[in-house]
Amino acid sequence: MKKSIIYIGIGAAVLLYFLSKSSAAKNLKVYFQTLSLKKPKGLNFPTVQAVFRIINPTSSTLTIDSIAGDITVNNKFLSSLSQIDPISIPANSETLYTINIKTPIFNALTTIVSLFKSKSKSFKVEFNGTINSGGILLPIKETISMF
Repeated sequence: MKKSIIYIGIGAAVLLYFLSKSSAAKNLKVYFQTLSLKKPKGLNFPTVQAVFRIINPTSSTLTIDSIAGDITVNNKFLSSLSQIDPISIPANSETLYTINIKTPIFNALTTIVSLFKSKSKSFKVEFNGTINSGGILLPIKETISMF
């Protein structure tokens, strides 16, 4: 009888731990901050980078397991983004997370040509995707204006 009570207590503690982690993951705030070009080395094409601002307002460290989604510029598809390297966000902190995007050259060129044709001084960049934190999928749809 005593052994079964111990097992039930351990099971309840493990369950509470995972429930607290999942509820903490739901409080995670992720913002698409900017899209930038990293200077090329040699004759290589410049690397496109997406920067995310991640805020953990909880009192426990959270791990982001993956980020995936699509980036569009002025409603034209630029690239898909997929990052599966985990990142830990300390409790009550904010982190900038930069992801290199493997943009197909054809997509990059057509996007650049359409930007020159529009002759607009600003453009709209949108990220539409999900973040996986502790098995919880958080949808993200962020739009930024760049000049």
